[in-house]
Amino acid sequence: MALHGPAPSAKAFVHALAHLGGWIPRKQPPGWVVLWRGWMRLHTFLDLEAAIPIM
Repeated sequence: MALHGPAPSAKAFVHALAHLGGWIPRKQPPGWVVLWRGWMRLHTFLDLEAAIPIM
């Protein structure tokens, strides 16, 4: 699988991870709990993707 385009900034990655964890963008930055939930959800998606055979 090839990735195209420039790599996201650290801030963009943290915000994307926080969105997976349920963060609603407001004035406060995402907290550790939301980041952890996002990290766990990302790994669930990756495990699911690895379990599905490529056709």
